[in-house]
Amino acid sequence: MLRGAALQSIVSHPADNSFVKFGFLAIFHVSFFIFITTIGLNIIFGIIVDTFSELRDLKVGSARSASLCLPSTLAVVNSAAA
Repeated sequence: MLRGAALQSIVSHPADNSFVKFGFLAIFHVSFFIFITTIGLNIIFGIIVDTFSELRDLKVGSARSASLCLPSTLAVVNSAAA
């Protein structure tokens, strides 16, 4: 008896259900899913793109410094100081 009474208090009455309520609820759930998924994926993709761009900048910077020989590096440093 107790279990049945608890179950009836949870389940809504059939007269309370309508297609309009279901439609609003369905639109709310779908829009929530789309917005949260879009924002979440944009954050994840932004982190990935930012990480790879930082790695690319480090690679380009190290390639530039490796391509300069010692005398030209000293000439660049001396001309910047003057």
